[in-house]
This record gives sequence, structure tokens and C-alpha cells, in this order.
Amino acid sequence: MSYLFDPSAIAFHAVELATAPAGSIPVSAERHAELMAAQAAGQRIVAGGGGVPTAVDPPPPPAARLQIAARRRIGELATQALAHFSDGVPSAELVYWLEKATAATAYAGGSPSTAERDLIEIEAAETGEDPAALAQTIVTREATLRAALPKITGVRRRHVAVAVTIQTLEDYTACLEAAELAFDAALSLAPEA
Repeated sequence: MSYLFDPSAIAFHAVELATAPAGSIPVSAERHAELMAAQAAGQRIVAGGGGVPTAVDPPPPPAARLQIAARRRIGELATQALAHFSDGVPSAELVYWLEKATAATAYAGGSPSTAERDLIEIEAAETGEDPAALAQTIVTREATLRAALPKITGVRRRHVAVAVTIQTLEDYTACLEAAELAFDAALSLAPEA
């Protein structure tokens, strides 16, 4: 099957199936297949010299899109690092950790209020853990998280500040590579969970 390429619409028409607009360029089945493969690989089809269909690399994304993507990825890296130290506790639940750590400290010390005792014992009943062991686990995790959080927050803030200056794809790649290395370093410096 052969094709006609309409340069004004950047569209192909099968010769056997349709009548193409005036000014269309004949394209062999082989060339059409090459162009479709290039498009599937991420290139764009444009009308080149004389209206001939040509595959070209797409233009780089605008700086604003790169900045947003970098900030999003840096946020994901920070969340992953945080999960390493919080034993996978969801971010929304971490807000509650200070209160829970205070209750666990009081419970482990033998002087919890009724509310603090209930908080630990209800969770222990749900998880099947011994309340004293759970309280100690919470205290240890909270201390680990407190040690790691400033590092994770600092790395995130430093690299977000770089991300908002990104102008090119090379800047984007360099920013994310540096962020990944910095988060890896923060993981290795902070105490293990």
C-alpha cells in the first residue's frame, strides 16, 4: 500500500482508501513504516523541505515543566528516604508520631496518663504486640526519625532551590543525579531504623 502525505495537516492518507488534498506528497509503504517506527520511538513527524515527511526529535520541554518535574521527583526521593527511617509509616501518620512517642516514653517509664496508656495498649491490641515492647519500639523509631529528619529536610530544600533554576534538560539531569546522591548520603549517615 502506498500513501500520500498532506504537509498542511501532517497526515498520511492511504492511496487506496482516500483522496488526499492537493499538494500531498507520495510516500512508499517502506518510508511510511520507517516514519511510524520513528514516531513510536518518540520522534515527531513534520513537513520537511518541499513538504516531504521527516522524523525529528521533539523540542526539549520548557524550563517550567522541567522545574516542576524535578521538584516532584525530589519530593518522591525525600518521601522514600523518610520511609526508610519511619519503617514505612505513611506521611499523614507521622504528624501523630510526636504524640505517640510522648505516650510511648511515658509508658516505657511506667508513668503514662490514662490517655497515653490507652493509646499504646489499643495499638498493641491491634498489632498483637506486647504494649511495653511496642512502646520501646516507638521510642527507638522516633529517636531515629528525629536524627534523620533534619538531614532529609535539608537535602530536599537544598535541591528544590536548585530545581527552580533549571533551564535545560542537562540542568534537570544534573539536579536529579545530585539529589539522588545526597539522599543516599543522608541514608548512610543517619542511624538505621
